[in-house]
Amino acid sequence: MGYLKPGLAELNYLRHLILMYGYDKDSWTERDLRYYVAHIGKDGVPDDWFYDSFLFLNSKARSGNDFQADVNLGTTMNGEGDFYAVCSPNPAHIDDWRDLITLYLGEDGYIDRLESSLHWAVRKLNTTLPHKRNVVLAIPYPHITQAQFGRIPGVPKNLNFSVLKQSLHDATHSRLIATRWFVRECLRLWERKKYQHIHLLGFYWIYETVHRSWDVDDHVILKELKKTVNQSGHKMFWIPFFATYNFHLLDDYQSYYFDAAFLQPNYMFYTGGDDNLIRASEEASRRDAGIELEYFLQLDEPIRTVADRKQRFRNYLNKGIDLGYMKESACAHFQGMNALPQLYRHPDPIERQFYDDIYAFVKGTYIHKDDQTITGKWGNRVVIAIDLSETKLRSAVIEESGKVICQAEEDAVSEADGKPEDELLVRDHWHPIPEQAERVIGGLRKLILVTKKRLESEGYSVIGVGISVGGRVDWKHGIVLDSNGIFEGWENVPLMRYLEQELGLPVRIDSNGYCSALGVKDRLDNVEGKTILALNIADGISGGILVDGEIRQSSDKATGEFGHISVDVNGPLCTCGAHGCLRMYVSECAIKQLAREMNLMNNGQEVTVEAIAKLAGEGNQNARKIIEKTGMMLGAGMASLNNILRPDIIAVSGRVLQLGSLFTQTAGEEFSRRVKKGHNDSVELVFLSDLYDAELKGAAELIFEI
Repeated sequence: MGYLKPGLAELNYLRHLILMYGYDKDSWTERDLRYYVAHIGKDGVPDDWFYDSFLFLNSKARSGNDFQADVNLGTTMNGEGDFYAVCSPNPAHIDDWRDLITLYLGEDGYIDRLESSLHWAVRKLNTTLPHKRNVVLAIPYPHITQAQFGRIPGVPKNLNFSVLKQSLHDATHSRLIATRWFVRECLRLWERKKYQHIHLLGFYWIYETVHRSWDVDDHVILKELKKTVNQSGHKMFWIPFFATYNFHLLDDYQSYYFDAAFLQPNYMFYTGGDDNLIRASEEASRRDAGIELEYFLQLDEPIRTVADRKQRFRNYLNKGIDLGYMKESACAHFQGMNALPQLYRHPDPIERQFYDDIYAFVKGTYIHKDDQTITGKWGNRVVIAIDLSETKLRSAVIEESGKVICQAEEDAVSEADGKPEDELLVRDHWHPIPEQAERVIGGLRKLILVTKKRLESEGYSVIGVGISVGGRVDWKHGIVLDSNGIFEGWENVPLMRYLEQELGLPVRIDSNGYCSALGVKDRLDNVEGKTILALNIADGISGGILVDGEIRQSSDKATGEFGHISVDVNGPLCTCGAHGCLRMYVSECAIKQLAREMNLMNNGQEVTVEAIAKLAGEGNQNARKIIEKTGMMLGAGMASLNNILRPDIIAVSGRVLQLGSLFTQTAGEEFSRRVKKGHNDSVELVFLSDLYDAELKGAAELIFEI
């Protein structure tokens, strides 16, 4: 008979079906999905289409209940010791099923994000899709342990899936009602969506076998459910595990239960030779079934083949040529959760190579490899991140994982002072810029070029430059509108255009408030539905307001100027022209000035935040007074902001947190004392004491999000 043929019109040209495991809304972001819809080249740019079909399935509900059919109570995998599977004792109920439908098809759900990623790929590849991409949705297993599933609209009673106080016929009928309802709800919501790039191909039976016994009858459900799905113009899918019983279930399976099936060799998970892989291909090719390829980076399972997984996956790819399933069979792909982005960024060159190998396999161009040969040179993708604050130029090299490779700080103009004109930025007629701005940009240009050259010599791939600027920024056009007095004369400076011309790299800029808020955002969990006030305290105080994960900007493209709220109308004059701004008390500059006034470092030691914290820890009372005063002023400022904005979370980051626990404790106590009664009942204060470089992290994200 042969394998399940790839590219069949009745399956909307399905060739490769990738399993998209999820758990909650954050399981799949648009950015993650880009690595699946398009192949991303070594330069970080998409160069071709990738997977044509996507199976979304969650094994667990967000409540912790199970959608999957069974759980292993033993300590080994099936067939290797004390494996003991039982039907889940924590079965999902109707609220869990509704939640899953929302995860699939709700606003900004999995499928919306897939559509957005396809829009992105169409734009980047400058081409149209050869055909709509397929989506298959997993149906939760109707557990025979679920006696209180809940009521479905139009059904007057609670659905009971068990044989508790009823017959097997009644239990099976309830299970069928529930699965049909799930399918019809998905179809109803899909019809509203009108997706441009996606086709709903069908539904997936999540249990990897089919049971019939005294208390369960999956056969009746599947025969009737297939009729319902087919009548709506869709297909039923199945991926059974390697077992003789399942081989027989695949005999003429298309006449009974499923329209397409892919047999699991389970070769990745069990010790032994290539027998399972060869046997699975033989059994599948006799029954018009496809093959599933298996790989994982990490799994919470008792797997004994972890040390061999790379070689086993290499065998999967090689056998695709030897046994014919690379070109002759439709294939499913198990890779664990969110594997492709991780493979692409992986520090292990073999894992990174697998990203390209999988793509070549999908395209049918993979060439047999007898070892873990690495073809082509991969450089770690990095961004050069810059923070222009006060007269300082802070820089860092940051990987896509967020790891900071190196970091430096220097005077913003010293590198350009006294240099010949040809070493500085070449003038042109775009826009006149003040002399100081030209000197700063010239020093910036030199720093980036030197850094880029060194990184590339070490095997890194620099994909762009992200810049955080003190002041207001037109981020869409890369123009510094003004600099809040930090750089005199900086108005309407087209920084992005100048640097892109000089560097030949993508450059993105934004205000230090936006960048620091972006850097904080990536460090917080569960931001959905919450308002977050992000404060980053370094040379000044930058930050922003995040609502439901989105950073809010005003009509003049500014984030919050939190450092310029007045906490003392008779206080020192600020660069903004007002008196007693918070930044004049709570910033590195203010702390250092106070330390000098108190002659804290009378031995000639450099005044730094770390040095002040060290002295306080040694019992220096003046150092403690500085820290306590700074903490009190921060607490007072946060209380004022809280009374106005009423956020759910106030997240504080920045180098000033190096003052330590005395500082954060004092700030928290002063906040509680000053805040309006009832306004701090639910607000959460979070001090991100290890996040000293939020502006730089956010500046790097400006590039990684392109």
